Amino acid sequence: MLRIAGLMFPVFLLLQVSLWGYQDPGKQPVAPESKSSDLQGLVSRIRPSLVVIRVADRDGQRSGMGSGFVVDAKGLIATNLHVIGESRDFTVELWPNRKLPVLAVEAVDRNRDLALIRVDVQGKELVPLPLSEEMPTQGMAVVAFGNPLGMKHSVVQGIVSAMQEIEGQELIQLAMPIEPGNSGGPLVDEDGRVHGIVNMKSAIDQNLGFAIPVRELRNLIRHPSPVAIDRWIRRNGLDAKSWTPLMGAQWNQRSGVIQVSGVGSGFGGRSLCLSNQEIEGDSYEIHVQVKLDDESGAAGIAFHCDGGDLHYGFYPSGSQMRLTCFRGPNVYAWEVLKETPSAAYVPGDWNRLTVRVEPQAIRCFVNGVQVIESRDRTFTVGKAGLAKFRDTNAKFRAFEVQPVREQANPMESAIESLVKSPQEAIRFGEKQIDDLVAKGPQGKIEQLQQEARRWEKHAKQLQRIASDLQTSTSIQALRKSIEADATPLEASLWIAKLDHPEIDVESYRRRVATMGDEVRALWTEGDDESKKRAQLNRYLFELNGYHGSREEYYHAANCQMDRVIDDGEGMPIALCVLYMAIAKTLDMQIEGIGLPGHFIAKQTLTNGDLVWIDVFDKGAELNDGELGTIVLANVRRPIRESDLSPQSTKEISHRILRNLLGSAERRRDAESMLRYIDALVALEPDDSEYRLMRAALRRQTERWALAVEDIDWLIEHPSPRVEPRELIPVRETLLQQLNP
Repeated sequence: MLRIAGLMFPVFLLLQVSLWGYQDPGKQPVAPESKSSDLQGLVSRIRPSLVVIRVADRDGQRSGMGSGFVVDAKGLIATNLHVIGESRDFTVELWPNRKLPVLAVEAVDRNRDLALIRVDVQGKELVPLPLSEEMPTQGMAVVAFGNPLGMKHSVVQGIVSAMQEIEGQELIQLAMPIEPGNSGGPLVDEDGRVHGIVNMKSAIDQNLGFAIPVRELRNLIRHPSPVAIDRWIRRNGLDAKSWTPLMGAQWNQRSGVIQVSGVGSGFGGRSLCLSNQEIEGDSYEIHVQVKLDDESGAAGIAFHCDGGDLHYGFYPSGSQMRLTCFRGPNVYAWEVLKETPSAAYVPGDWNRLTVRVEPQAIRCFVNGVQVIESRDRTFTVGKAGLAKFRDTNAKFRAFEVQPVREQANPMESAIESLVKSPQEAIRFGEKQIDDLVAKGPQGKIEQLQQEARRWEKHAKQLQRIASDLQTSTSIQALRKSIEADATPLEASLWIAKLDHPEIDVESYRRRVATMGDEVRALWTEGDDESKKRAQLNRYLFELNGYHGSREEYYHAANCQMDRVIDDGEGMPIALCVLYMAIAKTLDMQIEGIGLPGHFIAKQTLTNGDLVWIDVFDKGAELNDGELGTIVLANVRRPIRESDLSPQSTKEISHRILRNLLGSAERRRDAESMLRYIDALVALEPDDSEYRLMRAALRRQTERWALAVEDIDWLIEHPSPRVEPRELIPVRETLLQQLNP
């Protein structure tokens, strides 16, 4: 929480306004009044280029509304990515009522929340808006166009109050009222030139908004990566082998997290997403972690589902924990069995829900604390899954159904021994405060402050331990996969799991297998190896828009395989790993080649010929001269035969980890650097350089005991880089931290 003028604000407000650049809206200069005729003339010029974007749910029944504008006469529309959503169908309507068929999502920039849409102009060119070549200046009069609150084609005047850096990105701060439906609309000057794309409304004041500078849109236009609309709708959809969504709403899955938005078609806006896992026996537990965007919403576990309207539900609703029995399709068949508040529930954060089904009882837990027990026996069998209600947006992860554990897990027992819960603090009320004040509170205040600092330090250490446990779990799986000669795809997914623990590796394996099936369906009888590879290229780069990341080459997402598959963008090595994985399902012999400074693929044809493939450049073939040029440009020497040797899964994993390490180092993210170094040490346990780097990072992140272990190893294994005698003082300093 953040304190401003005596009030407490959630930290997430920093995502919307940087406080050091914040100006009191009441003291901002007022926009100069425009002549009515001038404004009317501007509106008449801009209006033919404005579009309304409607996003439908899976049943096509309900929709949200956003804005966009024409940037190319041949049918290119600009908007925000969050307006069209992920894997969702949408329509584009030009003023006054001309509907334009959507052909493709031409390009997206997830970090800047931008999207370009390609529409069919049906033989009649559109009217594009001119994009300004200059950045806006403070005090400039501007006009925003959009569709706020479902009202089409609204106009609002204001001024540019500042340029702000928020989350590392420069945004235009506006002194004007902005509503959600304005998102994606143009911000224009008095001459009708676009200076920005309206992006978000401030949570601090209704007359404070933001826009993305139009230069970012120019960059996106220069690097298209079109995805046909039917493939866009399916690309980040649920794994059909694992999940069955029911009753509308939009369910999609990214990096192992299932997200739902929109209103379901069941009563109360209900929507279900059932797991296809078969449940055996009459005693089992259902677990899931859930996070709501708004605590007034409701989302959680559905169980004993018949595949229709009959089921139970356990979920938070208005910060109360609720167990409900749904006995039919309408409100009259809905019964809240039990509802209770719980101090174990953490609003605004991930909460672990558990339903324990037993022959005679249903027990419901939140974060390990039982909150409800019911003997209701209306339903005793059926599927389990996820449920959401009303217009709740929610995220789910780590869903599982497993047998009831009779004994505590040894790991859980170890964690419980680390954690204490001062229950008296929860019960501390006005009487206790008054008693302390009457006795003279100064000593107590100091004592409480000391205790608070101690608990804060302890909490940070617990967070580190939890992080290290998760990291170690993923690293062990990575090491085992390499020892078992697994594919680079599997190893790279375990590496991605270092950053995204919720990833379901198996679901991505299935997804790649499905990609292979779709490529095979493009083949025709008699296709030779070149034509088959051409269809693989067409599938990835033309039909699905996969491309090399050029604008943000060193972004960590470009080496995180889940993000590469989900986003269709990556570094050369990551795109090659995906390319090889799909090729393997098609029995094509394609291997990874780690040229200095650039990763490519090699196909060995049945006649022994070799084809060198630049996957980063949409599968372009390379000749011997071009290979030599790449090496010469990166390391200033001629190409060697060893440069063209196929790389093993271990070598590819090592290179990906080094790339991620470099990205984290540029961000000065010590925690991420430590995760990657941990993995590199696991792959190269005798590398003293990695050990030394890890010791330094462990010391920097206050993992004193672990740092001592690395120092001890370095002392026992002398290397030319570090003399053991130089490490003795470091070790003594670390021991002092362990025993203050």
